Amino acid sequence: GGLIGASCFSTESQGEQFFVSPTLGSSYRGSDTGGTIEAWFKTAGSGEIGMIFTAGDTTGGDYCALYNYGGLVYFDLFGASVSATVYGGFADDRWHHAAFVSDGATGSLYIDGRKRYSGAFAKWFNDGATLDNVGIGGIRWASDANNSVYMMDGEIDEVRVWSTQRTVTQIRENMFSEVAVDATGLVNYWKLNEATGDTA
Repeated sequence: GGLIGASCFSTESQGEQFFVSPTLGSSYRGSDTGGTIEAWFKTAGSGEIGMIFTAGDTTGGDYCALYNYGGLVYFDLFGASVSATVYGGFADDRWHHAAFVSDGATGSLYIDGRKRYSGAFAKWFNDGATLDNVGIGGIRWASDANNSVYMMDGEIDEVRVWSTQRTVTQIRENMFSEVAVDATGLVNYWKLNEATGDTA
């Protein structure tokens, strides 16, 4: 089973696959000016890049990515990157919660309910090409689900995209449980309870 719910995405049980939603278009993000991306992940892959949530354009030139690299957690959008570099060691084969919150001017990165970074981040989805190719557990170049890189070696659970800037209280109060699918501001929600297949 997963950390929350019946199951989770796992490369151990599902191999080199990852969940994709190729027909979402831009609807997965809800807002072009700000929002929140959050998820749980567990990995022991300390020497590699493991994608948690990604969205790319059709050429692979522009992308949004929440990922683990060398035990550190990063958020990258159109080449602007922030990370919890001071507080590393997240590739310890334990579950960790990551959330990135942006209002289009300032970005904050939370790990396990604690703010690890906050600073200028004058980018959100309206600052570049349409990022419609969504991936969980890998980054999906173009429209080919097989053309993927940086696969997560581990597990992922409860991926959520909000059109609102979640507060630290909201993050902490909801990170350990499933949320209502009609929760205010929730525009996409992957519980990842399917256990098999490559679509959530």
